[in-house]
Amino acid sequence: MATIAARPAMAPSKSWTFRAVWSKSLRAYRVAILAWGIGIGLLLMATAAASSSVSGAVGQLSQTNILQSFAFFGDPVAIGTPQGYTTFKFLGLLPLFLGIWMVIAGARLTRADEENGALDLLLGAPISRARYLTEKIIAFALGTIIIGALVTLGLIVGLAAAKVPLDLGGDVMAGVNIILTAFVYGALALFFSQFTRTSGAGAGIAGAYMAVDFVVAGAMRVGKGPEFISGLTINFYSQLSKPIIPTYGANPGALIVLLAMSVVLSVASVWLFVRRDAGDVAKLWASSGHVARRVAPATSMARAQGDLSLRGVMARSLAANWLSIFWWMVGLAVFGVYAVFIAKSAEDVIAKAFKTSPVLQAIFGGSNLATNGGFIQAIEFSFVPFVSVLAAMFFAINWASDLDRARLETLLSEPLPRWRLPLERFVVVVVGVVALGLVVWLSPLVGGAAASFSLDAGSLAAAGLGIIPLGLVTGALVYALAGRVPSGVILGVVGGLASLSFLAELLNDLLKLPTWTLNLSIFHVYGQPITDGINWTGTIVLLVIAAALLAIGVVRFAREDVHN
Repeated sequence: MATIAARPAMAPSKSWTFRAVWSKSLRAYRVAILAWGIGIGLLLMATAAASSSVSGAVGQLSQTNILQSFAFFGDPVAIGTPQGYTTFKFLGLLPLFLGIWMVIAGARLTRADEENGALDLLLGAPISRARYLTEKIIAFALGTIIIGALVTLGLIVGLAAAKVPLDLGGDVMAGVNIILTAFVYGALALFFSQFTRTSGAGAGIAGAYMAVDFVVAGAMRVGKGPEFISGLTINFYSQLSKPIIPTYGANPGALIVLLAMSVVLSVASVWLFVRRDAGDVAKLWASSGHVARRVAPATSMARAQGDLSLRGVMARSLAANWLSIFWWMVGLAVFGVYAVFIAKSAEDVIAKAFKTSPVLQAIFGGSNLATNGGFIQAIEFSFVPFVSVLAAMFFAINWASDLDRARLETLLSEPLPRWRLPLERFVVVVVGVVALGLVVWLSPLVGGAAASFSLDAGSLAAAGLGIIPLGLVTGALVYALAGRVPSGVILGVVGGLASLSFLAELLNDLLKLPTWTLNLSIFHVYGQPITDGINWTGTIVLLVIAAALLAIGVVRFAREDVHN
């Protein structure tokens, strides 16, 4: 084991990035900004560039009512044009994808510093709590704007390659719509994190809300409920603007509403943060005023000794993360059940359409939507594996955060081999992804039973349990990087790689990527298990890779100084 060398006193940095909270925070986002902005920008560029080759054929469907059956994903406006096809295929869903990272980063704005103890040092300086969080929000907003600018640049280049006349105003407004929508999701996570003790729980709640918001807004678009409910969703206002479509344009009122949501949530978060204790949760009302009864130290110790969650590293880790796991399960369960109801309502129309309109293959990635399983594959299992991967990243990131905090000395002083510590902590990832796999498997069965929609339980089991290797690989990658790379950078790198991998697979039929590049995507390895069965070779390869990455993380932790 490496010896622990005395660290020299750290000289004050002269870099401007360390002179203020906002600049230091923005510097911490630099990797995530580049990973998400450039990656999504390139994919959007490729989508827009290829849109002219398929939009004409797809436009034949715009004369029918077939596309209205897919309004759950967004309004199919001017889909026969490159701008309309790009909006429907990718641009309308982009704020939701970017919102995943925004939820992660938003929940960590204050909780990350509280969890690693840095907040106490920061607030010891002559800076108020309100100023501290305000500068954090400013940095968060600037990072979002930079990502939006990179994405907008990709859109402009892609449409130019498709020989679409330049509409700089519309392209910029498309970026503004993406920025505002994504920032609302981030501000929502910041708000929820004021009521949770960990960033993971706050992000889990916000992620579940985002999933429900998307499902409810989609249901309202296909006319499955009272219209006024649409106005309560974020996705509704995001979809009102389609700036790159000349005949549609941006909706100023919707943009103002999104901006107002961001401001209100940010201001409310600052107000709550200023009035709560560091590390504690916000309380919307004052306590009753009674003085809490003091518990004798001996009694407290006896209760702690009897608490099962404190009897081992594994039990303690599960107790600390169960709420985050629970909310991810709730979000996926709601989406899984409701997706079946959407499928049931469009079943007959889609089956007839696919018999006469093979052009639909170009829109929905080759899924056989004429079958129940194929339709569920397209609606639910096109997105659920990606969400599950991000959840696994969340379950694993606490280990990286603890290494950043260098607060493992107490545990390491116990008679516990060092190699056991990361392995027992990794149980959280295993339990989390297995729980999500079961939810993804069972929730469509519950929805199918309620909607009288026939689904094959075996195929759903293959699709649900097939996401477990994806989650294990993601969690193991976090463990392999932990200790070497700060947790915030890990979130940006792993989240960016997962997003690029997912979007490359989602847009494969449009982009025509080489086979060797697709084989690098874990989502391509996952495939379409409902219709094609499990890719056993790929699954075994993913499990081997996960084991190797986890072994790297365990060996490095066992042999190196935790302060390195």
